[in-house]
Amino acid sequence: MVNLKQLRVVELKELAKECDIKLKMKLKADIIQEIKGAGINDDYLESLVSKYKKSKPVSKKTTTTSTTKIETRINSLEKQVKFLMEKFNDIEYHLSMKEVQPKESTENDIKQIKDLLISSIPRADSLNIDEIYNSKPFNKVPFKIFEKAVIELIDDEYFDGSAGKSKYKIDGTIGRIIRR
Repeated sequence: MVNLKQLRVVELKELAKECDIKLKMKLKADIIQEIKGAGINDDYLESLVSKYKKSKPVSKKTTTTSTTKIETRINSLEKQVKFLMEKFNDIEYHLSMKEVQPKESTENDIKQIKDLLISSIPRADSLNIDEIYNSKPFNKVPFKIFEKAVIELIDDEYFDGSAGKSKYKIDGTIGRIIRR
């Protein structure tokens, strides 16, 4: 018995036309019944079914829908990239604004940090830069301002700088300071 259900309605109509069957119905089940009732040889019908099964055309709808999907995704990605670039520019602007601080406020900050360092480190005491910078009064201060204050104190001969194991380095080499 030949399985005609695997063919589409268009293919069934072509098969009926090839076998000189005039179809009266439009539904797939009715067309299959008409073809089976026409008394066509099963071997011949099987060869026709295999012929039409192999010659199924590629649907044009899938290519247009996939193209549309790709275009939609590209548009979405372009919008996301545009959004990210705007955010990046905003962040870059805010960071550049933080770096440009008035000289008066940084000089006051440096003076306060210098006073704190002098008062918090006893004479002849040696401390690691990490220990100092991570302590409570200094950990909120930007490292560049802290570094500048320590360099000024070394220049003013309040501290001596030496190499030491420290995550933070002053001038790239000083890891420990010693109070004079």
